[in-house]
Amino acid sequence: MCASQTCRAAFFDTSQSRTRKWCDMNTCGNRQKKARLNANQRKNRTGARMSTS
Repeated sequence: MCASQTCRAAFFDTSQSRTRKWCDMNTCGNRQKKARLNANQRKNRTGARMSTS
């Protein structure tokens, strides 16, 4: 099953290491990675504001 919360697609992992998480990197994988990046950037901005006060 795809690791995306909004996608329930099933896929066959043909990668050499068998660690594929998303049905399609261009859609589901990209959304997940972008969401993680945005969350980390928000966290870092908040932490920077608190430490400079």
